[in-house]
Amino acid sequence: MVWLLTGESAAADRAVAALRSCRFPGEVDTFHVYFTLTQFALAYDWLHDYRGFTPEMKAEVRSRVSPLAERGLRFADDHMFHNYIWMSAGGVALWATAH
Repeated sequence: MVWLLTGESAAADRAVAALRSCRFPGEVDTFHVYFTLTQFALAYDWLHDYRGFTPEMKAEVRSRVSPLAERGLRFADDHMFHNYIWMSAGGVALWATAH
């Protein structure tokens, strides 16, 4: 968001580096899925037109975040814990719309 407001490329570069550092930790819960995917979706969307966020980098970020989104889809299909379905599904939906 700072890059959008100020045009400061250093802020965008830090955000791109954070996106590229994503690693799927394996076991996660609904809260991790929701908050991480929401943050990544917003950052990816806000940085989409930044020249320093190349198509190759975008593809890298998508491939790193995909396992988390897939896990979120599995959580969203779990009717036993219905109170948290909206969180996982919401994070997945935001991520899907961002890219």
